[in-house]
Amino acid sequence: PGARRQWAKIQLPTGVVLHKLSGGVGFVCGIAAPNSPDMLARGRVYCWGSDLRGQLGRGSFVFASNTVAPVVGTDLYVALAAGGQRHV
Repeated sequence: PGARRQWAKIQLPTGVVLHKLSGGVGFVCGIAAPNSPDMLARGRVYCWGSDLRGQLGRGSFVFASNTVAPVVGTDLYVALAAGGQRHV
């Protein structure tokens, strides 16, 4: 049998509505939608999940985080593609 998966309830930051979600092995990212009540969040990328290789863009490496947080930086995005797993 493969790995057992469980649903986890994720709390978004106040005023953030995510759309255009994309994910990889154990992590998910999304862009704050243009209709997000927090105008400063609009267009920023938010991620949560496994960060063993720094894929959450927070500048730290942790096993897993169910905390939705913005990627470090000030860039704004309209598209997002995440995923893949490299086997060495």
